[in-house]
Amino acid sequence: MGPKYFLHCMKCASDFDRTNSASVCPNCGGALDTIYDYETMREDFSKSSLVGRPESVWKYIELLPVEDPASIVTLGEGGTRLIEAVKLGKELGFSKFYLKDETRNPTCSFKDRKATVAVTKAREFGYRTVTSATAGNAGASVAAYAAKAGLRAVIFTFRNITKSKLSKLLSYGADVLVVDGMTWDVLQLTSEACEKYGWYSIVAASKYNPYVKDGAKTEAIEVCEQLGWHPPDWLIVPVGGGCGLASCWKGIKELDRIGMITKLPKLVGVQGAECAPLVKAFDENVPADRIQRLPDAHTIAHSIEDDYPPDGDQALTAIRESGGLALGVPDNEILRTQRLIGKTEGLFVEPASAAPVAAAKILLDAGTIDNKDSVVAVATGFGLNEPEAIISSIQELPTIRPVIEDLDMVLKSRNK
Repeated sequence: MGPKYFLHCMKCASDFDRTNSASVCPNCGGALDTIYDYETMREDFSKSSLVGRPESVWKYIELLPVEDPASIVTLGEGGTRLIEAVKLGKELGFSKFYLKDETRNPTCSFKDRKATVAVTKAREFGYRTVTSATAGNAGASVAAYAAKAGLRAVIFTFRNITKSKLSKLLSYGADVLVVDGMTWDVLQLTSEACEKYGWYSIVAASKYNPYVKDGAKTEAIEVCEQLGWHPPDWLIVPVGGGCGLASCWKGIKELDRIGMITKLPKLVGVQGAECAPLVKAFDENVPADRIQRLPDAHTIAHSIEDDYPPDGDQALTAIRESGGLALGVPDNEILRTQRLIGKTEGLFVEPASAAPVAAAKILLDAGTIDNKDSVVAVATGFGLNEPEAIISSIQELPTIRPVIEDLDMVLKSRNK
């Protein structure tokens, strides 16, 4: 048997048995959260108990809602590098700067952490079809893990999905449907489809599935372990739907509750400056459940181009509880930082992953972060998830004849 837990509605405070397969609260439609037996866990889950375990999401199985370990659907996710980015940090002005490299997950994004747990639960509950609404990365993860589990995946996506992300969805054998609408529209359609056809929702937001947050929280748990159980002063996370940031906070609070850590980091949620409903809510100090949709919002960081963050209320609460903040970064700074990360650390990240690094520099220059603070920026996805962005940002490359004189001319012009 797996760990002891129950489901708790974050809206009406109803509690439900772990055998309840509902994705949302049956009473009020609110988001569900998994609550574990933390007192017992203090005895069973410790720093010493983790020594020698394989590096993966499932290393932390005591904090994951699986009934039978034999049912786990895995592609080898988690256990990703925490890079001490010395050259990048020096360029930015930091003495202790780290990148959590989630690009090394099986489908090249942190969404695999969510999918391994949620698809495992779909299998345990006996579902045959899973579905998701996605800008690309989340759907690719769901499709890949569904394929591994032998389940059908129906993926709803947006009309502006990049060809690179669409190719991933198709390669995993998903039924892909392009919807003419923004985040809110696609989420609504996905919910209606689940209700009508009996599909299992694995939207990458805990508002629609509680188990994605359990998978994603392992990212923050890994960071803490990789830093010797000394959390960073700042944890900077890109925000689209808000689940990634809310999940990190859940993982950190659980570690604190069972006595694994002695301090909490401040969280920074980062969005594109022109697509920042969470930032707007933070700046205007609105209640967490009153975040407004921003129609026609746009950012070059396609993975976080959400006009409405479904888990924005949880993300905003996490930011406030941690003493952190939300920040919007202009597209030109995102693209400039994307190239800087590649040039200094040899890591090709998608624009959404560059946004937290750009935010760190802005906050350092503003005096919000001290250059001696330890800072971890989460690189959520690989650059080949969205190569179109960096290609569109560069000038046309010179074409030369195969003669040394032409090469001389180009080199001289570049050395001016």
